[in-house]
Amino acid sequence: MIVDCHMHSWIYPDHFNREVMLQNLPERRRHESEEWYKKVWDAPLENYLKEAEEAGVDKVILNAIRFQYTLGVVTPNDWLAEQAKRYPDKMAWACGVNPTEPNAADEVERCVTELGAIAIGELGSCYEFYYINDIRNFKVYEKAIELDVPILHHCGWSPSGTPQGLIKYGDLVNLDEVAVRYPELKFVICHMGSEQYKTAVHLMCKHRNVYGDISALARHADWARSMTPKYLPFAHFPYYSYLEPLLYYFSRTSAIGGTDKIIWGSDWVGGDGTCVKSELDAVSKVNPELKKLGLSEIPEQSLHNILHENWKKLFKL
Repeated sequence: MIVDCHMHSWIYPDHFNREVMLQNLPERRRHESEEWYKKVWDAPLENYLKEAEEAGVDKVILNAIRFQYTLGVVTPNDWLAEQAKRYPDKMAWACGVNPTEPNAADEVERCVTELGAIAIGELGSCYEFYYINDIRNFKVYEKAIELDVPILHHCGWSPSGTPQGLIKYGDLVNLDEVAVRYPELKFVICHMGSEQYKTAVHLMCKHRNVYGDISALARHADWARSMTPKYLPFAHFPYYSYLEPLLYYFSRTSAIGGTDKIIWGSDWVGGDGTCVKSELDAVSKVNPELKKLGLSEIPEQSLHNILHENWKKLFKL
C-alpha cells in the first residue's frame, strides 16, 4: 500500500489572512484580481484525490498548515477532521498547533482523542518564529509521546518564496537536544531538512526515532521536467536537491548496517495535475538515472520500503 504521508489542502479565501498573504507576495502580485488569487492559492481536496488515484496512491495523510505570520494560511483542525470523515477509507490527518502557545498540548489531546488525528504537523518553526528546542514546546512533545503519535516538522530552510520566514528558527542543530531529551518521541524531518541534508541524515543515524520524509524534493529539483541530466552531475541541480540527499543517506546508513527511515510524501498543494505522479516516479525510477550518471544505485528493496513499508513505523492506519 502506498501512503502519501505529507500533503496539504486548503480553501481560498476561507483559510487565508489576506493582509499577511499579500505581504508575502512580490509587489507586482499584490494587486491581482480575486480570480487570480483563487486560481493560484486554492487547493481543493477533490483535485488531489483525483490525481492521487490516477497515480496509484492508496491512502493519504492530510497535514495541517498553521503558518499565520508568514504565509497567512491556517487550516483549522475541525475542518481537517471533517475532510478525513468524508473519505474514511482514503484519508487520515495530522493536527496543527503552534507548540509555544499555552493550550497547544490540550489541543493536541482533543484532536487525537476526540477528532481522530494520527499525527501532529506539519509544524513550522521557521514560519512561526520559535526554535525547535524552545522549552515552551516540551509539553507538546510530551503529549505526543503519551498519545503515541509522531510529529512532522518543517525543519531546515524557509523557502525563498517566503521572505518573512527566518531560517535560524528551523536550524536542525536544535533538534539534537530534543531527540536526546525525548528518545521516545517519533519525529519526522520534513523535506529531509532541505537544504540541511547532511545534518538531517546525521540526526537520523544518531537517533532511533528521528525519521525524514522526501516530500517535494523531486519537485524542487525540477525532476518532472528533467528526468535525464544534461550536465555533469556535480553541476546539475537535481543532483543536489534530490539525488544527493538520497545517496548521502544510503551511503551513511550502509556503514551502520542499513536502516530504512525515509518516508514518502508528495507535499501536494495544488498544481497542474502532475505533482503526485512525478514525486512517485522520482522514487521508482531513480536507479536508471543514477546508472546514467555512473553513480551507485539504491537497493530496490529500500526503494520499495520508502513507498510501501516505512510509514508503518510511524502511523497507525
